[in-house]
Amino acid sequence: MYMEFDKLSPESRIWVFQADRALSDDEKEYIHEKTTVFLEGWKSHGKPLEAGMEIRHDQFIVIGANDTGVEIGGCTQDKLMRFMRKMSEELSTDLLDKSKIAILDDVMIKLIDFSEVRDLIKNAAISPDTFVFNNAILHKKDLYTQWFLPARESWLKRYFQA
Repeated sequence: MYMEFDKLSPESRIWVFQADRALSDDEKEYIHEKTTVFLEGWKSHGKPLEAGMEIRHDQFIVIGANDTGVEIGGCTQDKLMRFMRKMSEELSTDLLDKSKIAILDDVMIKLIDFSEVRDLIKNAAISPDTFVFNNAILHKKDLYTQWFLPARESWLKRYFQA
Protein backbone atom coordinates (compact mmCIF):
# COMPACT_ATOMS: atom_id res chain seq x y z
CA MET A 1 0.00 0.00 0.00
CA TYR A 2 1.38 3.36 -1.00
CA MET A 3 1.99 6.01 1.63
CA GLU A 4 3.80 9.32 1.58
CA PHE A 5 7.54 8.83 2.05
CA ASP A 6 7.72 11.25 4.97
CA LYS A 7 5.17 9.12 6.86
CA LEU A 8 7.36 6.01 6.72
CA SER A 9 9.14 5.04 9.93
CA PRO A 10 12.78 6.15 10.26
CA GLU A 11 13.59 2.43 10.57
CA SER A 12 12.04 1.66 7.17
CA ARG A 13 14.22 -0.19 4.68
CA ILE A 14 15.25 1.94 1.71
CA TRP A 15 16.79 1.48 -1.71
CA VAL A 16 18.49 4.38 -3.50
CA PHE A 17 18.57 4.31 -7.30
CA GLN A 18 20.92 6.74 -9.00
CA ALA A 19 20.11 7.93 -12.50
CA ASP A 20 23.02 8.45 -14.87
CA ARG A 21 21.79 11.99 -15.54
CA ALA A 22 19.47 14.61 -14.12
CA LEU A 23 15.81 13.79 -14.67
CA SER A 24 13.44 16.25 -16.32
CA ASP A 25 10.26 17.42 -14.62
CA ASP A 26 8.20 15.27 -17.00
CA GLU A 27 10.34 12.23 -16.21
CA LYS A 28 10.04 12.82 -12.48
CA GLU A 29 6.25 13.05 -12.79
CA TYR A 30 6.20 9.83 -14.86
CA ILE A 31 8.41 8.05 -12.29
CA HIS A 32 6.18 9.18 -9.44
CA GLU A 33 3.01 7.99 -11.20
CA LYS A 34 4.41 4.59 -12.25
CA THR A 35 6.14 3.96 -8.93
CA THR A 36 3.04 4.83 -6.95
CA VAL A 37 1.07 2.22 -8.91
CA PHE A 38 3.84 -0.36 -8.38
CA LEU A 39 4.05 0.32 -4.64
CA GLU A 40 0.26 0.10 -4.27
CA GLY A 41 0.50 -3.56 -5.22
CA TRP A 42 3.92 -4.42 -3.78
CA LYS A 43 3.72 -7.34 -1.36
CA SER A 44 6.03 -9.55 0.61
CA HIS A 45 4.93 -13.10 1.36
CA GLY A 46 1.41 -12.09 0.28
CA LYS A 47 1.23 -9.17 2.71
CA PRO A 48 0.96 -5.59 1.41
CA LEU A 49 3.95 -3.39 2.22
CA GLU A 50 3.61 0.17 3.46
CA ALA A 51 5.88 1.79 0.90
CA GLY A 52 6.64 5.22 -0.47
CA MET A 53 9.06 7.02 -2.73
CA GLU A 54 10.67 10.35 -3.35
CA ILE A 55 13.06 11.85 -5.86
CA ARG A 56 16.03 13.79 -4.51
CA HIS A 57 18.36 16.18 -6.31
CA ASP A 58 16.64 15.39 -9.63
CA GLN A 59 18.79 12.25 -9.88
CA PHE A 60 18.05 9.83 -7.03
CA ILE A 61 14.92 7.74 -6.63
CA VAL A 62 14.49 6.60 -3.05
CA ILE A 63 12.06 3.75 -2.35
CA GLY A 64 11.18 2.99 1.25
CA ALA A 65 9.20 0.16 2.82
CA ASN A 66 8.15 -0.28 6.41
CA ASP A 67 9.41 -3.75 7.24
CA THR A 68 8.06 -3.86 10.79
CA GLY A 69 6.19 -7.13 11.06
CA VAL A 70 6.79 -8.00 7.39
CA GLU A 71 10.02 -9.59 6.23
CA ILE A 72 11.05 -8.18 2.87
CA GLY A 73 12.28 -11.27 1.11
CA GLY A 74 14.49 -11.75 -1.91
CA CYS A 75 11.57 -12.26 -4.29
CA THR A 76 10.06 -8.97 -3.15
CA GLN A 77 13.34 -7.16 -3.75
CA ASP A 78 13.67 -8.88 -7.14
CA LYS A 79 10.27 -7.45 -8.13
CA LEU A 80 11.53 -3.98 -7.26
CA MET A 81 14.70 -4.50 -9.31
CA ARG A 82 12.69 -5.72 -12.32
CA PHE A 83 10.40 -2.70 -11.99
CA MET A 84 13.38 -0.32 -11.85
CA ARG A 85 15.04 -2.06 -14.82
CA LYS A 86 11.87 -1.54 -16.83
CA MET A 87 11.74 2.11 -15.69
CA SER A 88 15.36 2.51 -16.86
CA GLU A 89 14.44 1.20 -20.30
CA GLU A 90 11.35 3.38 -20.58
CA LEU A 91 13.31 6.52 -19.65
CA SER A 92 16.53 5.62 -21.51
CA THR A 93 18.56 6.16 -18.37
CA ASP A 94 20.46 3.73 -16.19
CA LEU A 95 19.05 3.44 -12.67
CA LEU A 96 20.87 0.24 -11.70
CA ASP A 97 24.53 0.96 -12.45
CA LYS A 98 26.43 0.47 -9.17
CA SER A 99 29.85 1.10 -10.75
CA LYS A 100 29.64 4.87 -10.36
CA ILE A 101 29.65 7.08 -7.32
CA ALA A 102 28.06 10.49 -7.20
CA ILE A 103 29.89 13.49 -5.84
CA LEU A 104 28.89 17.12 -5.57
CA ASP A 105 31.28 19.06 -7.78
CA ASP A 106 30.67 22.74 -6.95
CA VAL A 107 26.90 22.79 -7.53
CA MET A 108 26.58 19.87 -9.95
CA ILE A 109 26.30 16.16 -9.30
CA LYS A 110 29.06 14.33 -11.11
CA LEU A 111 29.27 10.57 -11.58
CA ILE A 112 32.66 8.90 -11.31
CA ASP A 113 33.65 5.31 -12.02
CA PHE A 114 34.80 3.45 -8.91
CA SER A 115 37.95 2.54 -10.82
CA GLU A 116 38.92 6.24 -11.06
CA VAL A 117 38.48 7.16 -7.38
CA ARG A 118 42.03 6.52 -6.19
CA ASP A 119 43.58 8.49 -9.05
CA LEU A 120 41.16 11.37 -8.55
CA ILE A 121 42.04 11.52 -4.86
CA LYS A 122 45.75 11.25 -5.63
CA ASN A 123 45.43 14.14 -8.09
CA ALA A 124 43.30 16.18 -5.63
CA ALA A 125 40.25 16.14 -7.91
CA ILE A 126 38.44 14.65 -4.92
CA SER A 127 39.40 16.20 -1.61
CA PRO A 128 38.44 15.29 1.95
CA ASP A 129 35.88 18.12 1.71
CA THR A 130 34.22 16.83 -1.48
CA PHE A 131 30.66 15.74 -0.76
CA VAL A 132 29.83 12.12 -1.67
CA PHE A 133 26.50 10.30 -1.91
CA ASN A 134 26.42 6.92 -0.16
CA ASN A 135 23.68 4.97 -1.94
CA ALA A 136 24.40 1.81 0.08
CA ILE A 137 22.48 3.07 3.11
CA LEU A 138 19.75 0.75 4.34
CA HIS A 139 17.31 2.77 6.47
CA LYS A 140 15.34 5.95 6.01
CA LYS A 141 16.97 7.58 9.05
CA ASP A 142 20.35 7.17 7.30
CA LEU A 143 19.23 9.57 4.56
CA TYR A 144 19.66 12.38 7.06
CA THR A 145 22.96 11.30 8.63
CA GLN A 146 24.88 8.94 6.33
CA TRP A 147 23.79 9.56 2.74
CA PHE A 148 25.45 12.87 1.87
CA LEU A 149 28.80 13.38 3.59
CA PRO A 150 32.21 14.93 3.09
CA ALA A 151 34.54 12.30 1.67
CA ARG A 152 36.62 12.36 4.88
CA GLU A 153 33.56 11.06 6.78
CA SER A 154 32.47 8.52 4.16
CA TRP A 155 33.79 5.13 3.09
CA LEU A 156 36.40 7.10 1.08
CA LYS A 157 38.17 8.22 4.27
CA ARG A 158 40.60 5.29 4.05
CA TYR A 159 42.11 6.85 0.91
CA PHE A 160 42.99 10.06 2.76
CA GLN A 161 44.81 8.40 5.64
CA ALA A 162 48.57 8.44 5.42
